[in-house]
Amino acid sequence: MRKQLREFVGEARYRWFVHIVQNWRPGEDRLFWWQERLIEAFAEQTGNRLPTDCDALKAIFDGEFPVRTLSEEEVPAWCEIEQLSVGQGWGTCDGFRWYFRAKYGSWCLALATDRSLDPVAVDDESEGFYKEELYGDGRYGASWMPDEEARYFIVESLKEFRELQFDKT
Repeated sequence: MRKQLREFVGEARYRWFVHIVQNWRPGEDRLFWWQERLIEAFAEQTGNRLPTDCDALKAIFDGEFPVRTLSEEEVPAWCEIEQLSVGQGWGTCDGFRWYFRAKYGSWCLALATDRSLDPVAVDDESEGFYKEELYGDGRYGASWMPDEEARYFIVESLKEFRELQFDKT
């Protein structure tokens, strides 16, 4: 059934659907309206019925993709997250200032290698380190990114920056 759903909704939307299912918190027992509509349309078009019970859906999709989350305690010492909430964050990595933003359909992390620059002004590799990726499905998918997942993207991006710095020496 996973394969049929993936073909029905497309790769990006499938990944977003599975991501939301995998990251439900204990005690959540309601689908989002868009998930309900997607399940209804899938049943109409294919004749296959997905459960609408959160625990049953989680069991179907559990393990489909690795869960990309990081708790505050798991953040390495070289990465300081000074502030993170509602899709924005900032901090330092090895003394360099960085800025994270998750908005609309993507997220980005900018790091200023020139200490006189504000990382918010960094929007390409010439001014420092910059990474941007599409996220979610729809116009506002990244705007709803959980902090645990934002932490994961921040740390993974900063690992890439540190590896590039090491390669330069």
